[in-house]
Amino acid sequence: MSPGTWAAHKARKERLGKCGVARLQFGQVVLALLVGVAVGWLAPGFAVQLKPLGDGFIKLIKMIIAPLVFATLVSGIASMGDGKTVGRIGLKAMAWFMAASITSLLLGLLMANLLAPGHGMNLPLPAADAASNLKTGALNLRDFVAHMFPKSFVEAMATNEVLQIVVFSLFFGTAASAVGDKAKGLIDAIDAVAHIMLKVTGYVMNFAPFAVFAAIAGMVAKEGLGILSTYGSFMAQFYLSLGLLWLALGAGGLLFRTVHLFFLKDVQTGLVWFTKILTDPFHDVMLYYRSPMYLLRGELVDPQHARDRKSTRLNS
Repeated sequence: MSPGTWAAHKARKERLGKCGVARLQFGQVVLALLVGVAVGWLAPGFAVQLKPLGDGFIKLIKMIIAPLVFATLVSGIASMGDGKTVGRIGLKAMAWFMAASITSLLLGLLMANLLAPGHGMNLPLPAADAASNLKTGALNLRDFVAHMFPKSFVEAMATNEVLQIVVFSLFFGTAASAVGDKAKGLIDAIDAVAHIMLKVTGYVMNFAPFAVFAAIAGMVAKEGLGILSTYGSFMAQFYLSLGLLWLALGAGGLLFRTVHLFFLKDVQTGLVWFTKILTDPFHDVMLYYRSPMYLLRGELVDPQHARDRKSTRLNS
């Protein structure tokens, strides 16, 4: 076997291995769900004692957020090279983030009012004068902008202020890119941290079945088996809303791309893009957007080239 064939075989084996792990984890979660229902119904006294498992899993998720965001952003920004590329991609990413956030909020409000997902759960309402220990106040743009900038990077990491971590990471990554070779060792170390944190994320997700088991067992023990139908309806409504959000964001991305080609590049390229959308709106467009970076970089990828690459990967 030639070195090239062996490398392709090894890469294909790794991909199949990852798919197998994903299927195994999904099966474990489903099994944990079923076992949790049985334990919550048959042994409610024991099930309510499992709450620390679910709480511990949530804490593990929070544990990995800050270092993962910082390491991935800094290594990605530093690898882009010049500040002009960083600024261009950063502005597009921020515009897409704001548009997606607003779309998500509006669609969420619409679906919540149409479907009323909490109806039928019969949860007890707190007293009107009950203390919630939450800091409440009118939301305004001034406070939101002021909150974006961290007083201390250590404080932002300790409190998981993701937006503040993102701002610091942008400055840090841009400065590291500007320094050049002097920061290469540090950037390599941060890139290694990013890979380590992705591996840690995989380890944490291995505990998901235990968290699902504890959560569903405690809920069934507390509310009874009737809660399953309510939760099933809630999940169906959730995935329906998620599918509509996916369609809305996809349509917005296509619109953004079409306007970008017509007004920022040339009309001929825009017409080619628009024609491909009309003739094959689902197949070709999905090949264009297999990676969100195509949108951020402003690149137009030939669908036939994408098909050839996909065929090469499958045949290797």
